[in-house]
Amino acid sequence: MAVKDKNILPDAAVASRLVTINPVTAVSQSGVVIWSFTPGYAFQVSKCTTFCNTKAGTVTAALKVGSNTASTLAFTAATEVTATLSSTLANLRGSSTDTITLALTTDGSGALTFPTINITFRPFPMNGEAY
Repeated sequence: MAVKDKNILPDAAVASRLVTINPVTAVSQSGVVIWSFTPGYAFQVSKCTTFCNTKAGTVTAALKVGSNTASTLAFTAATEVTATLSSTLANLRGSSTDTITLALTTDGSGALTFPTINITFRPFPMNGEAY
């Protein structure tokens, strides 16, 4: 039997893809899209982490799949923060034409130094899963 995405268990690391984004921040941004990517296949976001060296003011980011919010990301200086993903699976899943986007919001003094956002996603459906 050929090995296909649908034959691999959903928690198998071999099927996951990690994307790292190092955004540039500026003050007084409101929902500015800083990154966008279309995987080209049906997918599910499985993890997201943030990190920055230092932080000034308030900085948040929205992780979206299509028009659905998968998570609101927070940043804490010198600390890796694992985002809480939406408990609604439909917000984490996208079709082959859906886009994963990051939208940044900062206040009048919001800025990050050396920010990193890691997004992990995988094909969907996989073994035992259904649409």
